[in-house]
Amino acid sequence: MKLQKLQFKKSDIESMPENDRIFFFQILNLLTEINIQVKLSSFFIKDAENEIINKSINSYKIFLTTIKAGKLFEGWRVLQKDFFKKALSKELEPHISEKGKKNLNILKRYFSNDNHLIEIRNTMAFHSDSDEIKKQFDEYGPDEPFELYWSSYTSNCFSTTYYTVLDRLLNKIDPEQENASNKLFKDINEITIALRSFISELILYYVDKYFEDPIECEIPNKENVYNSSSPFFYDG
Repeated sequence: MKLQKLQFKKSDIESMPENDRIFFFQILNLLTEINIQVKLSSFFIKDAENEIINKSINSYKIFLTTIKAGKLFEGWRVLQKDFFKKALSKELEPHISEKGKKNLNILKRYFSNDNHLIEIRNTMAFHSDSDEIKKQFDEYGPDEPFELYWSSYTSNCFSTTYYTVLDRLLNKIDPEQENASNKLFKDINEITIALRSFISELILYYVDKYFEDPIECEIPNKENVYNSSSPFFYDG
């Protein structure tokens, strides 16, 4: 597999205005984090015949989905604070392609309304607030099922409390859980694609303006991530 490699030192980017320089590093980090999360999620798309293993796979899926949702919301906040408010948008938007403008409009439209990425971020992704946990617990019925799987190897322990929190969120989206799940994952997928594509254009703008031509490098081909999996349980 062939890649293009760009190397630069601090002295190489000092010609960038400070706001551009800071924003450039922010979107570099954001693009890398989104790509890591997409690839990690791909390891756990398969189901297993064993009920407990399936539950462990679902805990992976739910965790990675919530973290991705939270990161997408944080990515939008970066654009709000450091792209729009600092007027970088006036400099960069004339250089954005029609596809890039379409992706930006998708982001603006989604985040200008109430959306579930904010709630996921606040209740599941990055916070463990005691008041929120109390509120959630008080809303459960007396027969709400919780499960804890324990092992002498602590790395094999997990709880299904993730499911109950997610169920509350899905019920707000649609009483029919399958419809709610499909809508939530559709939204996350659409925003992932739009945000990743848009910030990629911004990165290439800076690369073309400030850096010399990249050099070509090659890495060995590996198994496609969609054909791989990673188990939750390990013996030993």
